[in-house]
Amino acid sequence: MSTTTDHAVAMHYASLGVAGMLFEVQMGVLDRGADLSCFSQYPHEQEILFPAMTCIEVAGLDTQGSVLVIRLHASVNRLSGTLTELVSKRRKLVQDIAANLRSELDYKLFAGTPEWNSLTALVPSIHALAKSRHHTILHDLSSRDVHTYNDGNILGQAISYAVQAHDMISGWPRGFAALAAQAFDQGPVSMDGSQPTSIPSATTIDSLVHRMELKFDGPERLGASGGSVLAILLSPQGVGPAAAQELEAKKMELGELGGAELFEAVRCGAFPRLQRLALDANHLGIHAAATLGRAMVQGALNSLLALWLNDNLLGDEGCAHILHYDALHACPRLSELCLNNVGLSSSLITGVNDTRDGSSPVQGAHRAHSMMCAAIKKGALAHLERLNLINNNIGDVDVRDLADVLATSPAGSSLVRLQLENNQWGDDGLDALVHALRDGGLRRLLHLELHLNRRIQNQKLMDEMAKLGIFWGLETLKQGMVPPYDQHFKQAK
Repeated sequence: MSTTTDHAVAMHYASLGVAGMLFEVQMGVLDRGADLSCFSQYPHEQEILFPAMTCIEVAGLDTQGSVLVIRLHASVNRLSGTLTELVSKRRKLVQDIAANLRSELDYKLFAGTPEWNSLTALVPSIHALAKSRHHTILHDLSSRDVHTYNDGNILGQAISYAVQAHDMISGWPRGFAALAAQAFDQGPVSMDGSQPTSIPSATTIDSLVHRMELKFDGPERLGASGGSVLAILLSPQGVGPAAAQELEAKKMELGELGGAELFEAVRCGAFPRLQRLALDANHLGIHAAATLGRAMVQGALNSLLALWLNDNLLGDEGCAHILHYDALHACPRLSELCLNNVGLSSSLITGVNDTRDGSSPVQGAHRAHSMMCAAIKKGALAHLERLNLINNNIGDVDVRDLADVLATSPAGSSLVRLQLENNQWGDDGLDALVHALRDGGLRRLLHLELHLNRRIQNQKLMDEMAKLGIFWGLETLKQGMVPPYDQHFKQAK
């Protein structure tokens, strides 16, 4: 509510019409507004601004010429928040939840629960690392621009991520037990200190740090906590970096946060020698893909030969984080790229947003698949030998774009296996592949799998593809909808 202490100014504006109305407010010692004269473009108006939630009570009426004067008493609500506080109520909700979760973790660590004993013996600074990582994640979630949280989806995601992050870090002891069981395939380790552990902590960590291959495929699922504690142990802040050239953790239920933690560790130098990364079927999503994309762009995976992310929930936005030129160009040795059943489609996406921090490596409207094609055209994936895009929603436009760039790029010259089965493309895409093969752009290709694409109906094109396959010495060519998918090709040979 804006007012002025200059009666003449108020009467001037109130008298502009035939009849006017003027509110005359009596201020008290505490019930006062703020004098804005020193901030105003019109300081002579001597403006007084009362805060939101000010209560006004009519004390009397009077007339001055054609102006009705209403005398008021103002009661300022001193318990109401400032304008900034009112606007940021939703962010305050997230901050309060984060503070509560921090207190809960502090209590667990201060109480010295037995389940943390094995980890503490392994890494004396584990409490400090847990608190630091916990604080970093929660701070990132609760310190965005206040208007961001007005989006209900973002608010819900922030609260959900906060709780998941707390559960993940609180579960580090269980995650370490799963790591130990996986590392030695001897079942879970005792974490309560009541009996000697069958697997010494030093041996466990030695195995994790020095093994050339880290493969987790036993019945004990790592979960988000296992992925997070592995990341922190092998990071420079822990006991890393790791010597591993291969990291495979398929169906380990890492989840969005566990995967993001591993990729963040990769970005920070935990796996400097990594050549093969396989994290199939781990419920990885956009945020995990965004973290992986940053690690790629920063050169943390410049030795990578194979990237397998099959059966995850990446979608077009997630794929875009790892398929744009800067990410692929920073992995110059990459020869295997497997993105089966990840939700890659022909959909148009605007920008590429990380659901947690809003960062965007690419601006404007793009298709994730066309971003990959553009990267290949610019020279990325020059040593590509295997490209798997099975069971997505790729259409004719995508296959034609891919065939065109493979026919004229180093990636096409080195490609040995191409799998595009069970998608949404048809005769137009097949015609583009026929032309690419006919023109010799795929001269090293040995395995081509195109079956289970219902829109391919032109038998003449399929026959021509079979003839070209024989001419160029393909070992495998699968087409059609009825198994065995390579029977026609074998008969033609």
